[in-house]
Amino acid sequence: MTETVPATDPLDRTVEARGLRFHVVDWGNPAGAPVLFLHGFSGHARTWDHAARSLRDGFHVVAFDQRGHGDSDPADTYGSRLMVDDVDAVADALGLDRFALVGASMGGVNGYCFAAEHPERVERLVVIDIGPEVDRRGIERIMANASGESVFADADAAYERARTENPLADEAMLRNRVERNLRPTADGRVTWKTDPAMRDFTRPREEIGRDRQWERWRALQCPTLLLRGSESDILAADVADRMVAEHSRARLVTIDGASHTVTMDRPVEHDAAIREFLLEG
Repeated sequence: MTETVPATDPLDRTVEARGLRFHVVDWGNPAGAPVLFLHGFSGHARTWDHAARSLRDGFHVVAFDQRGHGDSDPADTYGSRLMVDDVDAVADALGLDRFALVGASMGGVNGYCFAAEHPERVERLVVIDIGPEVDRRGIERIMANASGESVFADADAAYERARTENPLADEAMLRNRVERNLRPTADGRVTWKTDPAMRDFTRPREEIGRDRQWERWRALQCPTLLLRGSESDILAADVADRMVAEHSRARLVTIDGASHTVTMDRPVEHDAAIREFLLEG
């Protein structure tokens, strides 16, 4: 395990698990209750910077780049089945025994499947704008975005592209997500860190299907907070209501004015809801 920044800042670490190197961001305060964050599709661990800063006084906040994302290794195979097992292995490598788990979108699926399969490890669970069934409109939007332009003249050009894709996002949050997700190209331009084969779905995938996701959701034993953006095109209101109805320890909070990317769109409200929920533990 390597550490590359001073202890006053979040620590960038690399852990090896399941034959891959995973980039981990550790916000310190090891005496605090541990909280592990899982980002969404084409995201990265620094997507959680705002939430981490708001929680680090009372919690030990850790986030990692999932396979094929950020500064973690690309992989030969993707999908929720493998990513759930990655969570288990990375948590082991970090020495996290029992912890709260927060996941958005893809990370939310990985989070609730992991929590169902490992109830002894998850104290509390936060799932952000995702469920076993997704709205087709959102899937089509994400696929169109993923297949769009991926090489840019500079970070500003990449930001402008991201802004057209998410007009509701907080400017500072979106810039942070974009700028920390870029790497230089050989010709002096920039491109996304996300493995192109992850973005265009050209590698094999092993997914936990819809019916099995519902089974895992119903099997959850821990207190669970489901956050939904009022303008979401991924998690329909009726699906969110069904999720709460089928998990007796779940509650739903809807964040007004947020789209699917609740974390970026309404960071203050997002962080406050998570903090209140975690402090109940």
